[in-house]
Amino acid sequence: DGSVVEGASLSELVGASDTDLATIINGNVTTALSAVEAIPVPFDQSIIHNQEVVISSVDALQELGDSFVQGAQAIGLAINTELPD
Repeated sequence: DGSVVEGASLSELVGASDTDLATIINGNVTTALSAVEAIPVPFDQSIIHNQEVVISSVDALQELGDSFVQGAQAIGLAINTELPD
């Protein structure tokens, strides 16, 4: 819709209380983005023929998610990571 979101970034919020963690999160964002961009198109064929690249991407995204949980905790928030039954 063209709207602009303004305010502090996650990196700025976390960095205010833990600069090392903010650096880790930023690194994990870069790593996950690179891993996902490395998956050849089409994705459905990559699942079959490039499993190691897809699995590497999943691992990077899981690591990123874990660091987001740590970042949330650093600024006083909780993220529920429980999966439904």
